[in-house]
Amino acid sequence: MPTYNEADNLPLLVERLDRALRDAGYEYEVLVMDDKSPDGTYEVAKKLAGKYPVRPFLREGPKGLSPAVVDGFREARGDVIVVMDADLQHPPELVPELVGKVLEGYDIVIGSRYVEGGRIENWRWYRRLVSLGAVLFVRVFLPRLKGIKDPVSGFFAVRREVVEECLDRLNPLGFKILLELLVKAKYERVAEVPIVFGERVHGKSKLGARTILEMVIHTLKLARYSGDLLRAVKFAVVGATGVFVYLGSAKLLYGLIGGPWIVSLLLAFEVSVLSNFVLNDLWTYRDARGKGFWRRFFGFHKASYVGGVVQIAVHDLLMGVVGWVLAGLIGVGLGYLVRYFLTNWEYF
Repeated sequence: MPTYNEADNLPLLVERLDRALRDAGYEYEVLVMDDKSPDGTYEVAKKLAGKYPVRPFLREGPKGLSPAVVDGFREARGDVIVVMDADLQHPPELVPELVGKVLEGYDIVIGSRYVEGGRIENWRWYRRLVSLGAVLFVRVFLPRLKGIKDPVSGFFAVRREVVEECLDRLNPLGFKILLELLVKAKYERVAEVPIVFGERVHGKSKLGARTILEMVIHTLKLARYSGDLLRAVKFAVVGATGVFVYLGSAKLLYGLIGGPWIVSLLLAFEVSVLSNFVLNDLWTYRDARGKGFWRRFFGFHKASYVGGVVQIAVHDLLMGVVGWVLAGLIGVGLGYLVRYFLTNWEYF
């Protein structure tokens, strides 16, 4: 448990956790990794250690949730390691279920808000938007994680061997230590268990603009590590060549067939899609062509046409609000993200 100003929550959490784990028949320890909380969290943890198997640590290294978790990984002695917040948003009664899944043979088990049965309670709309935006951002730039519904959860269990193998490669930023494991660790089986996630009981939320920025930077760093950031750049380069193919084809086709411009423009768009597909298939996704050719071919077409519709719709919608040029740039950006996301979905 990484902690900062959780003195009021910690006794309630440890009591509930002790009851849940003892009822399930598990031996356990609680590592409280405290970042010198001014509210006396460390002193509270030391008092709890007289009654429960709690090991408090007053950290001297870099502050932050993820560095605290990595320090906890190094100190943990159990066969299964559970990471959870100390603010009572993560239900301690579900820890035995997470542990049980690992003992069944799963490598990582995630307490998920976004699988069937999971939900978020008492959150304001902007917090829900930020959370869903984070998941979408991860899915765009880390496409290998597309099958995981809640890759930014802070509540999960992991097999000890999975952590030990990648411990020296972990370099997390901000809150999202699970992302670091999902990208850098070696594992085969991942499960998600639904959780009900609500507001903290005591104290203030640590979500802010800095947290959001750290999540974005962390995701992009992991995308660079995995090679997916380079893939996104390649996709953009191919898309830029498609603009020239489209313009050249439109002029050539109009000269050949004449008639209404719209016919030449539609044919030129298809020519540019075909060109982009060939370049992306041979270059951008050269290492990810595990699915059949026609699946990739028609999937890429679907992504291109849907992205095109989004681009035009956004441009038209915003043109009267922010001007023709800025609306066009926003449309191009969102169209690119839609095309890239849908194309990744077809290849991975």
